Amino acid sequence: MPDFSLIIVAGGAGTRMGASTPKAFLDLAGEPIVLRSVRAFAGIPGIAEVIVVVPREEMSRLTGLDGANVAATEVKGDGSRAPLARRLVKSGVTRFVSGGKRRQDSVVNGLKAASEACEYVMIHDAARPFVRREDIEGLMSRTREVGAAILALPVKDTIKRVDQNGNISATVDRAMLWSAQTPQGFRRVRLLKAYEKFGKQDVTDDAALLERTNEPCTVVQGDAGNFKITTPDDLALGERLIAEVNKGTGKKKLAHQHSAVFYQIPEQQTVIELEPPEIMDVSKANSPEQLYDFALTAFNARDYKRALKHAKAAANNRQDWAAAHALVAACYDQLGRSADALNAAHNAVDADPGGAQWQHNLGAILLGLKRYSDADKAFAKALALDDKLPATHFSRAVALSELGQADAAKKHLKTATELNPQLRGDINAITALRKLS
Repeated sequence: MPDFSLIIVAGGAGTRMGASTPKAFLDLAGEPIVLRSVRAFAGIPGIAEVIVVVPREEMSRLTGLDGANVAATEVKGDGSRAPLARRLVKSGVTRFVSGGKRRQDSVVNGLKAASEACEYVMIHDAARPFVRREDIEGLMSRTREVGAAILALPVKDTIKRVDQNGNISATVDRAMLWSAQTPQGFRRVRLLKAYEKFGKQDVTDDAALLERTNEPCTVVQGDAGNFKITTPDDLALGERLIAEVNKGTGKKKLAHQHSAVFYQIPEQQTVIELEPPEIMDVSKANSPEQLYDFALTAFNARDYKRALKHAKAAANNRQDWAAAHALVAACYDQLGRSADALNAAHNAVDADPGGAQWQHNLGAILLGLKRYSDADKAFAKALALDDKLPATHFSRAVALSELGQADAAKKHLKTATELNPQLRGDINAITALRKLS
């Protein structure tokens, strides 16, 4: 069951940017920074809700309402930033909360809005849009083990202590020094208690408050690419990184055709250093597993043609590898080649008939083709293998609704939202809920 609330703090004014627009809403290669940060967490198992904390003056512009705590289902379409609000909701945001004067005040507001049903909370700065999936998952795992963990990097530079006159007074031993990043994960109750006791003190991150309670907190090594966009130079660097990833795609942006609620991409089998697809040296791929990793990296960068090439190579090397066939299907689906996607999805099912995920993916493609009866059968087979799949219950509800079976659809929709409350904030779920209510 999902056990993490994700709070993305986007309440900063960004004065060092020299812009009148709040930093998180600045454009980064065609999309607001906050939207890119939200998408970095999309589809990660264990996240039950996504709360975005925004400057107080932005609440009405985003939500069309003056409230300080607005659920995604309550958002109106007449705010000046309504298009962004819709995209954030579609990407998984379940609630918008008004920020405070200090960053830590904004975090507290987000904490108070978090569900008590979630044991853990993750705090992330919207200004870090390049955090890697594997680092997020590593942080979540370590938080569950210890109770608190943060992403951080060992300090590489020589550190000098300097007096008020600018003179060096000492060289600091860097062996024990780490540079803190976000996200940072905590048991929700422990962090709330730390804020209640020490919240009036000025701190620069949430772990600093927990330290004062003597609760254990550990570090998980992050990645240098997870830098914070603070200055115009940082923004320019982010633009260059995205341009490098998008090079060769022929488009500035390739949008997904299906919500992650409907289509589930197989998990990465092994961990490699995530680098832009354009600079990956595929000649180093000595196994189908490595080809698959290259394909998945390209897919996550929305370079679907390149991803398809490597996924097909992996699948051809191992005909019985369902995940590789499923990734081929996902690539074809994103490229609009429905017949090829359907064939590859069938290959995944044939390779592993007992895999509920492959039956679900087959149903998702059939659903996109409006073959509702066939989609319903595929979802039914998936649920017969595993009846605890919220996305499958939800997708089957959509298929049944289109088939005119409203009562059965409502039953599956209810089960889906009970298994995963986050679905209530998904734009597709909202549409279905309204249709079936």
